[in-house]
Amino acid sequence: AGHVVTQVAKELINRSTGNSQVLSLNLTNLLIIILLKILIFAAGMLGAGHWSGYGYGYGHARSAEDLHFGLSDGEDYLITGFLAAQGIGLDDCLFAAACASPNVAYEYAKAAKALIEGIEKYEGNAFNNPRYNDLIVLLEKAAYDGYRGLP
Repeated sequence: AGHVVTQVAKELINRSTGNSQVLSLNLTNLLIIILLKILIFAAGMLGAGHWSGYGYGYGHARSAEDLHFGLSDGEDYLITGFLAAQGIGLDDCLFAAACASPNVAYEYAKAAKALIEGIEKYEGNAFNNPRYNDLIVLLEKAAYDGYRGLP
């Protein structure tokens, strides 16, 4: 598995040396997704409140069966929806994915908010990208609708 990841990383680095704006945008989106996944995984491993499992994580320990190093159910659909929303502006795909997997969508929305707060603290000024803020609101609304069973 490590060899495959290394090969993919080398391929991405080789492709990123060109001046294609589309490739640059895709690599940026891939980096955002990887950072969010790392943030969610790290918070879950540390047992940080709600991220330590569904519910608020109080009163139970994590077992080895609860640890998922890959993509969980619905996460692949959500990532594809995010890339479609970023690439060609199809928010409907992201909304449908978030409705279908509200728990995953809610976790990614929380991770995105935490990442934005970290950026704001690091840079010392407010994060000013309305598109990402709109996507976070969309994820939260879709997750809420998914919890309620709305289409």
